Amino acid sequence: MNKIILALAWLPVLIGCNKTDKAYIQSVTKQHKQYAATFSDSTQTPLDASERLSFNGIFHFAPDEHFKVKAKVLWLPNTGAIELPHSRGDFRPYFQAAQLNFTLNGIAYSLIGYQNEKMRTQRILFVPFADATNGKETYEGGRYLDISYSPNASETEVDFNLSYYPYCAHSHRYSCPKVPVENNLSIAITAGERNKP
Repeated sequence: MNKIILALAWLPVLIGCNKTDKAYIQSVTKQHKQYAATFSDSTQTPLDASERLSFNGIFHFAPDEHFKVKAKVLWLPNTGAIELPHSRGDFRPYFQAAQLNFTLNGIAYSLIGYQNEKMRTQRILFVPFADATNGKETYEGGRYLDISYSPNASETEVDFNLSYYPYCAHSHRYSCPKVPVENNLSIAITAGERNKP
């Protein structure tokens, strides 16, 4: 009898863990639609004319607040720019700006946020990452996050629902940063942009 009561007591907690706020779903869905619309807009699209003819759209996992996490920000000393390899074999300079430490499913992870000079001015951390979905549900080359932050922030939000493919996943015209080995996550991030289901 006590076991049944204990199980029922935990039920609302377990149900609550799987809920995603409706306002949050609407917000993320709106951002997804706005992003997808840029591919059809001739003034913004990364696609050339032939690619637009065969374009099948942008697809996303359903928004899931489980993949929106708070991260502790460890700002890294400026040791100079490093050359990040790109998909066409070229290299471009970026700074390792911050280490983002967070937990998912009770397990600790970290990602490195990078910047070029423009991103520094805009206070944006560029976070390329790979995860266990790559090459199956998502692009084999990994995905990206752009994370805004406040000056000297000790914490920021990492929302994988807003992760997106590099342009080179959609177009041959681009050379995109490859995911550094330190940003390979062992977990499956079933959030953000995905392959067509």
